[in-house]
Amino acid sequence: MMSISFKLPLTLTCVSVLLCTSLLVSMPVQVGSSPLPDHENRAINLVQRNNEKVSYPLSLWASQIGTEQEHVSLVMHDVLVQGVVAKSMNDFETPLIGHYAAYHGPTTTEKTRIIKLNENVEFASRHEFEAEVLKLSKMTLAPHKPIDEGGNCVDYIKKALEELVEEKALAKMPATFTAWYGANYKRISEGTWIARHKKAEAEHK
Repeated sequence: MMSISFKLPLTLTCVSVLLCTSLLVSMPVQVGSSPLPDHENRAINLVQRNNEKVSYPLSLWASQIGTEQEHVSLVMHDVLVQGVVAKSMNDFETPLIGHYAAYHGPTTTEKTRIIKLNENVEFASRHEFEAEVLKLSKMTLAPHKPIDEGGNCVDYIKKALEELVEEKALAKMPATFTAWYGANYKRISEGTWIARHKKAEAEHK
């Protein structure tokens, strides 16, 4: 299991969240003038709010590529949003939920890749951007189970991008994502949750 720390100033404590793979993200919690509450009702301050228009490039962060722990997150500048497990990695029934974390770049490994989507999200202010991040973090993939089509971390990203288009923060669904989704969805779906589910069933026979 891999642990990645997002180090922010004024650290008070750490919250560990298990992702929809076995990736573990540790997120230091801090208090500031622009709080975004995390899933334990604490707060982190990503940056100072202002009233200037912001435009951030979109990317995918794929980690543990080619393994049963492969996981993909959506990166927007200094924030990533992702679908994570609600209970445990052995829970194949409960739909994934949204989560966000501060992002300072991926750990460089041969199984990690950044895929640029060649589109930007635009907001009237950093405040509005953070509000949208909160909204995305509250999404779930219900009623889909993680082993179902529509229920894994890639589906969360697709749903998040659709939400950004609907909110007019994103002009259109990125063609790069559509192509990447078509080329990788089946492989990731069958190679992660479905593969682990089959192993779990075999062990209980």
